[in-house]
Amino acid sequence: MKKRIAFLSLLIASAVLIGALLPVTAVADGETYELRNVTAYLYDLDHSETLTCAFFPDLPDEPYVSVVDYLSRTYTTAYEETEDGSGRHVISNEYGKMTVDCAKETVTFNNYFTFSSYGADQEGTSLDSPFCEDGETQIVSEPKDLTIELANYHFDLVSIGGKCYFPLSVLSGLFTVSYNAAEYVNGNLYFLHTMENRACDGYFDKRSLYDSLERDPAMAAYTYDVLCFTMDLLYGRPMKSSLSADIGDKGLDRTLEDNERAAGIKELLLSNDLLDFFAGMAALDALLFDGGHTVMYAEQLKESGAYPDTEFAGFWNAIMTNTSTDPRATTVINGIGYSSVQSMPTLVIGSQRDQALEAYEQVRSWPMGEGQIVLTVHGDTALFTFDSFYNEVIEPFKWSLDYAVEKGLKNFVLDLSNNGGGSSAVLLYLLGMMTHSADVDMVNLETVSNTTTRVGTRLDLNLDGVFDEQDDAVSYDLNFAVLTTKKSFSCGNLLPVLAKAEGILILGQTSGGGECAITKQYLPGGHYFYMSCCHKFPAVNGRAVDLGAEVDYDLAVVTNEQEVGAFGKVTLYDYSGLYDIDNLSAKIREFYLPAGDINGDGEVDAVDYILLKKLILGTLEPSPEQEKRMDVNGDGETDARDYILLKKIVLAA
Repeated sequence: MKKRIAFLSLLIASAVLIGALLPVTAVADGETYELRNVTAYLYDLDHSETLTCAFFPDLPDEPYVSVVDYLSRTYTTAYEETEDGSGRHVISNEYGKMTVDCAKETVTFNNYFTFSSYGADQEGTSLDSPFCEDGETQIVSEPKDLTIELANYHFDLVSIGGKCYFPLSVLSGLFTVSYNAAEYVNGNLYFLHTMENRACDGYFDKRSLYDSLERDPAMAAYTYDVLCFTMDLLYGRPMKSSLSADIGDKGLDRTLEDNERAAGIKELLLSNDLLDFFAGMAALDALLFDGGHTVMYAEQLKESGAYPDTEFAGFWNAIMTNTSTDPRATTVINGIGYSSVQSMPTLVIGSQRDQALEAYEQVRSWPMGEGQIVLTVHGDTALFTFDSFYNEVIEPFKWSLDYAVEKGLKNFVLDLSNNGGGSSAVLLYLLGMMTHSADVDMVNLETVSNTTTRVGTRLDLNLDGVFDEQDDAVSYDLNFAVLTTKKSFSCGNLLPVLAKAEGILILGQTSGGGECAITKQYLPGGHYFYMSCCHKFPAVNGRAVDLGAEVDYDLAVVTNEQEVGAFGKVTLYDYSGLYDIDNLSAKIREFYLPAGDINGDGEVDAVDYILLKKLILGTLEPSPEQEKRMDVNGDGETDARDYILLKKIVLAA
């Protein structure tokens, strides 16, 4: 069964023969290059092998890697490569093929979605999902051949010994959705799972990247080209980003030249000073802010803590502590300040929640990362709190459901009020449990080739390691609700969007958006940033996912508006009311009252029939809650047919 991304290597004999003679200097397409054997570490220091890479004099720190060598180490599927003698290569796997023309510097995919989105190596990572099994993929919009003109970004593709070689950063970009990549640091290749925390925590030392702040002019220009290529082709263009439309229309380079707010950013990105480059990336962050997926200053924030004694860290830390006298400090602060201000309203959620929940019984907690998964119970309601969608949530979630049923509870609330997202596979499992379905569909729009797909997923709901009919029997007779805020982002936003479409109650505050998947993008020289990528979720019931899930009951209370310098006014909230479980229970009871229970007493009887007749005749004004229950026959209208049906129901009782 093919495995979609939450989403046999072929060693060619000629490469082995070349390796025995290395280093070798030769000429390809009129340019001199050197073949070198490079040690490649495969996701940890205990597993390594030697790969043959090509190096060109103008980019000495960017290896050219065989496409098949790269893909065979980031995906689990097998690849075949053929070459026609003129530099035209066809590379295929079981899901499609890519045709590379090294003379024209083009690559053509017959189905970019399937070629890039299936078979990635995820074993042992947070995206490995043994409780999900993907079924058939339905192509909603028929894919067309996709040709990418890499010459537009000054990239060279070379044919050597029957194998096609790409610059490493271009390969990492093209296949970013695998959540695997490789970095070239200290003369070695390091393959890594991009979204795992350990990718930058002790796997390898990157200090050398920050010891020198001078950039080679050719490398600076090439890095800018890779950034433009990444944003033009692979950026998901979320609706919340102010530059999305412009980048889609004319590309990043032209956008930076034309947009008044971007004045000076291109020059910083092309500078031979590494600190200028980092300042430019931070300045770009404000223009690309989308709620939390696109973070252009991620490297500065992370690596300044890893290597605190470098000049690079000193530059960044002085800015962050407001002690910098560097003239670039204002540029950086104005860039990252926008995203910081946007997060101000939700900074209090964690502390307000902790304080409010102290009044209730915490039945059990489970460690997860730096936080906890917690089951809180009060009265007939359970509150299940978790702040990330990772595999560690699955077993505590099922345990908590079993506990709720065993104790005779009626209501079960998923607390996503502080949840920043995670794995879509975990989302599907939780949604399947709430909707009593072991089969859940996920619709995906891949924006590179504009392909929309619907993938059916089979869920092991009972977690017995088998996908069978017993999973169909798993059902919990509970009233489900989801608690959200502006901080509910990515999967923390998508779950309530999908749950609302299934008729599940949404409480709290409209969720925070995040319509695209997130990827970690690698630039030449070992640099990186995070980005909303080319896999995004189309509108649900006509509403864009980035607009969030509208709440059925708004529980956040506006406290005041605060002026924040040049960023304008920010509305602040009191979120403590979201954790009043007695009030949550009342709202759940009210929401799930049956159609026809007009007076809301939990019974459908003659009193409701008499009241409904008065409401329809206009002698009484219905409340908003009553309006929800007046459409007894479910035809979307409230009229005489509803009270005729209700009378029949009452008489038959």
